Amino acid sequence: MYVSRFRSLPYYGIIHSLSTLILVLLAASAFSQGTPDLYVVEIMAVPTVSSPGQNVDISWTVKNQGDGDAIEGWWDVVYWSTDNQWDDADSTIGSEYRSEPLGINASYTIAQQISVPAIPDGEYFIIVRTDDPNWSNSVSESDETNNVLIKQITVYVPDLTVTAINAPDIISTQEQQIELSWTVTNSGNGDVNAYWIDAAYFSTDNQWDPADTQLASSDHGETLLAGENYTVTQTIAIPQVPEGNYFIIVRTDDPNYSNSVYETDETNNVLVRPITVYVPDLTV
Repeated sequence: MYVSRFRSLPYYGIIHSLSTLILVLLAASAFSQGTPDLYVVEIMAVPTVSSPGQNVDISWTVKNQGDGDAIEGWWDVVYWSTDNQWDDADSTIGSEYRSEPLGINASYTIAQQISVPAIPDGEYFIIVRTDDPNWSNSVSESDETNNVLIKQITVYVPDLTVTAINAPDIISTQEQQIELSWTVTNSGNGDVNAYWIDAAYFSTDNQWDPADTQLASSDHGETLLAGENYTVTQTIAIPQVPEGNYFIIVRTDDPNYSNSVYETDETNNVLVRPITVYVPDLTV
């Protein structure tokens, strides 16, 4: 008599196997079987930046224009570049991980705040790469060449300059105090958006050094637009010194205190004014 070598599955086993198969098929059918194609639709950012170090709002939009869903997670990465071609020298200034699937013709928009690097005046580029090959490259696409978009941006840099010092030319040792004022101008193309300190010194020569006596200081946190200036006026005491020729030195964004403003020229932050101190003849 013939006996089958295959044992029949119990009824509940057949039902369980069919249920599992159906769930697998439903899960597979939840996503299309075509090929996705991610591309960066647009980059939104201000066309000009008036001060390096400034925080700037940017956003970018990515769309799936393929005929299949993008299922795997991937990274979008934002770069700062000196030209309109990405290379390894470009600085990373933002990134975003996409963990959710992106269906056919679906899109998403990411908004972030980036910090503009300390760089000279000029034209620069923001580059966004979706499914960045350096970070993920996990989505198999019908076109891998359209995952990047570039936006040009112009950076203007400020330049603080001490343009005037006002003080008496001749000072008597009998004078307890004098009025001192100085003017600082932003002669650069960009705005100053930082905190900085000006300081005035009394010196025996026309070069600042740590031995010079500080006479006054003034701190600033306001925005100083390109072309604008301000004047500081203070009453100061002149040190008791022998009769002779001396110098008042004013330094803006003084390196001893701040040096926080990135400028086109760091060498013109100082101005020197000669003064003469004399001892009056008090003989009766």
